[in-house]
Amino acid sequence: SALAFVGCASNAGSVKPLPTAATASYRNDFSGEAKIDEYDTSAGEYRKATRTERAKNVPKPVKTAMMTEKSSAGLYSLFGFLGAAFTYGIMTNDFSPFKEITFVGGINGAEAFEESSVKELENMWFEDPKMTFTLKDPTPTQNGDVYTWAATTTFSTGNFVVYEGTAVDIPSEAKKDVHDGEFKARYNNGRWLLIDIPTNTDLSSSFGSAGNLSA
Repeated sequence: SALAFVGCASNAGSVKPLPTAATASYRNDFSGEAKIDEYDTSAGEYRKATRTERAKNVPKPVKTAMMTEKSSAGLYSLFGFLGAAFTYGIMTNDFSPFKEITFVGGINGAEAFEESSVKELENMWFEDPKMTFTLKDPTPTQNGDVYTWAATTTFSTGNFVVYEGTAVDIPSEAKKDVHDGEFKARYNNGRWLLIDIPTNTDLSSSFGSAGNLSA
């Protein structure tokens, strides 16, 4: 897989689709790639990574009010932000946008990454990394207070990776990593709490037991 190559580290009716900021109209089907439009571009003109320098002035994803809505649109916006935050973090080694996302145990994502192997990214970068989440169903399903949404995670790298100053071409078969799984989330105290995300990472073992959530 792309990450392995570089050693890197019941009923959806109760979730009412609300208007998204992007379309300002009601949607009943949120299947497809979760995307956001809100980025901070104040750093200047974006410059793609090269074999000698990291990407510069990478647009930074911005939290929106929609991300805290108890709705399909709210979850969609959160997942779009999550993908953008992963992409931004991998490109810059700055995972501060994750402070806007709460995982199991009430831990925000930025705190989690501070203690994770993602720190290995300090000495490496990809040419054109991107993390996306493609939702398989129009809306999530509900079981009790847990909402589940099947999704496909895609992580692409670009053509090369630079590690400790050395650029290495990535084989074509390793440029993309695809994983099917599920998002699981609970809404509590005006925010979404992520229980699981569709990656190869087991959040419950990393951040606490999903059966003993606190918010």
